[in-house]
Amino acid sequence: MLIKIFLIFAIFHQTYCQIDMGFDPRCPEIDPFPPIHLPHESECHLFYKCANRHIWLFECQPPLHWSVIHDRCEWPNIAQCDPDDLPGIPTPPSNTTTTLGTTTPAYSDCPLYDNPNNVVFVPDRTRCDGYFVCFNGNKVPRTCHPGLHWDQQNRWCDNAANVPCSL
Repeated sequence: MLIKIFLIFAIFHQTYCQIDMGFDPRCPEIDPFPPIHLPHESECHLFYKCANRHIWLFECQPPLHWSVIHDRCEWPNIAQCDPDDLPGIPTPPSNTTTTLGTTTPAYSDCPLYDNPNNVVFVPDRTRCDGYFVCFNGNKVPRTCHPGLHWDQQNRWCDNAANVPCSL
């Protein structure tokens, strides 16, 4: 029985469709372990993986979606990916602030460059069940399942009774 469960898990969590998309400055010179994964700009079932300063396109097995939070392919209800909420193809910031010869992008809350070893989460200040995942300097909105609230300290959705929220 245990072997059957393992085989089902292995089949559904595999990926396919590996395409070298070329050099990408977001990929480091030395490949870290675990590897760097990035979500696709417009498709929930696609994601990228860095290898040798190149970015490779991968596809999750249907019906799975890429989960930024879990850093793997997951069931859509767990991945919580909404195609309408994806950031699109990243573009450089158009508005900057100059101070003593330095230029600072006009982003708030999210760093300009992602560190896949430290995903940045930002709480939604307008709703208890909302939060954002930072991606390329943009806040990608996410919502906890009904009955759950975002817990910024633990960086996950938790039972509303466990998370104080005064909104």
